[in-house]
Amino acid sequence: MPETIKLYKRISMLKIYFDSLVTKTAGNLGFLSGKIIIWAIVVILVVGCNATQNNDKQNLTSDKSDAQSIERIISVTPAITELLFDIGLGGKIVGDSQFTTYPPEAAKIEKIGGLYDRNNEKIISLKPDLVIFPIEDVQFGQKLKQFNIKGLSVDHRSISGLLESYELVGKLLGGAYLDKAIAKRRALEEFLRECKLQVEGIKRLKVLTVIDRQRGTGKIDNIFIAGAELFFSEVLSLAGGENVASGLGVAYPNISTEAIIDFNPDVIIDIQIHNEKDKETTDNLLRSDWDVLKDVVPTVKRGNVFIISDSYASIPGPRTPLLIKRIREILDSCRETK
Repeated sequence: MPETIKLYKRISMLKIYFDSLVTKTAGNLGFLSGKIIIWAIVVILVVGCNATQNNDKQNLTSDKSDAQSIERIISVTPAITELLFDIGLGGKIVGDSQFTTYPPEAAKIEKIGGLYDRNNEKIISLKPDLVIFPIEDVQFGQKLKQFNIKGLSVDHRSISGLLESYELVGKLLGGAYLDKAIAKRRALEEFLRECKLQVEGIKRLKVLTVIDRQRGTGKIDNIFIAGAELFFSEVLSLAGGENVASGLGVAYPNISTEAIIDFNPDVIIDIQIHNEKDKETTDNLLRSDWDVLKDVVPTVKRGNVFIISDSYASIPGPRTPLLIKRIREILDSCRETK
């Protein structure tokens, strides 16, 4: 499973925990007062974290001399690495996630581990001028302060957050990097505008997006889908579809096969990243897992199950247009056969 999705799953579990805490406290203090107290705590924590992160951003972007001294950057996720290369900052990256596979040049960069097994000693030894990390990883931001290392948090949970990342990084580095960041952002914005125009008035297909499941069992087990999560819902909308699970209160819910039956989607998109040499054969094997549901899920019987195994599908970064285009092709093909 992509590391960023693992992080979002942990956040989703935190929400479930607080919901449970609300229920218990409501029983002791009275439903309304209990709920108010618990969620007041949550709001204080969230606002406090966001305020700290926003202050960090302002501090980083306000000092031009600091910007000129940034020569050694550590990227914590593949999405951040791809964005840095897109702006022309690949040569400044001295540390990177072990899960980065694109662009190929990133293979030469020193690896610092993943989101949950980062090597802090390695990070310190690389003497970075700046570490860029996901906004959700609040604890890591606090650790960087302890190490007296400058950090910049970026938010790739939505396409608007991705667009903002270009501006944040560009302003921080300034000069030609800012110019390129602005140009890249504008190009992506123009692409998104064209997508919106192309799907105006089109019949929206209901899409179930599987972002993780157990593989190699010959059946569908331990299924995680895109639920109340902005990025995949936005991508589906731009491609002419709609997320059947967008109304759920969890970003990446773990659902049963019975839930798939209840959703009754028009299309199932199963994101299964792999690097097998015989890509087509592996994709077909992954697709065949769904055959066990042919008799109970109409869209499976119709053959509207599609595997996307390319790495761009799990990385909310500069290659997002490739994912939108691929899903648009899938949905158009399903409309033609309905």
